[in-house]
Amino acid sequence: MFKIAQSDIQQEIKDTKFLAVISDDTTDVSNHLQNVGILRYLVSGQVVERFWSFCSMKQGDAVSIANVIDACLSRVLPNAEDKSKLIAQFYDGASVMSGLEYGVQSIVKQSYPHAHYVNCYAHQLNLVLQQAVSQVFQIRLFFANLSGFSVFFTRSPKRVAFLDKSVGRRLPRSVKTRWNFQSRLVLTVY
Repeated sequence: MFKIAQSDIQQEIKDTKFLAVISDDTTDVSNHLQNVGILRYLVSGQVVERFWSFCSMKQGDAVSIANVIDACLSRVLPNAEDKSKLIAQFYDGASVMSGLEYGVQSIVKQSYPHAHYVNCYAHQLNLVLQQAVSQVFQIRLFFANLSGFSVFFTRSPKRVAFLDKSVGRRLPRSVKTRWNFQSRLVLTVY
């Protein structure tokens, strides 16, 4: 089914003049690094965003991430003349992504010269919310304790076994800038 959806996306992209790629890294429940690829383009005059892929990655350096993005793009833009369709690349503001000389955006731009880097402001909103709630002592204390649960239970096989027996699942590691991990941690503890 996924291959059929990707085939439909490839056909839509053949018929569009412009394309943007949105990419972010995340860790799955087993703490493996993954790259998420989303494609943004026009279909019948309407902007659409289509999920394209999750790709497992061994490293999170700029070259590795750019290679994953290029592999994704080469499937939807297989011909040299198609490369001019990619006009934008959206990533978070991390230096590994946004670096002017050695960042992902500069590496991608070498192959796709019209692909201008745009900072994805959803990440900034996440950081603003984090900063705002960290000003409330009770919330800061709550999340500090919550992070402590994760550290406590992942550092000992006996504690992991106890957690598996009593809750039936593992605690995700807490990541400061990723609210989805905090919410999964809350749901596991609650």
